[in-house]
Amino acid sequence: TKQLRLYEDRFMQLFEDVMDNHEGVMAMGLLSQSGIIQTVPIVEVEAYNRMENLGIFCTIRVVARAQLVELTQQEPYIKAVC
Repeated sequence: TKQLRLYEDRFMQLFEDVMDNHEGVMAMGLLSQSGIIQTVPIVEVEAYNRMENLGIFCTIRVVARAQLVELTQQEPYIKAVC
């Protein structure tokens, strides 16, 4: 498991999208000097807490791995097909 603090607007938007449209499941893109690594971890939000003026604190855990097929969006956050 990993604990995260989301405070940037784009990451808070991503969190809302994940919770509203993807049942709390997302892939985490990993960047290297040569670009995005093609094998990505699929993570699930286990718990979260919204704190006024501090953002969202959440706990995620890896539940699977997937192959990145295609990037479909880059702003305000990256979306892809796995």
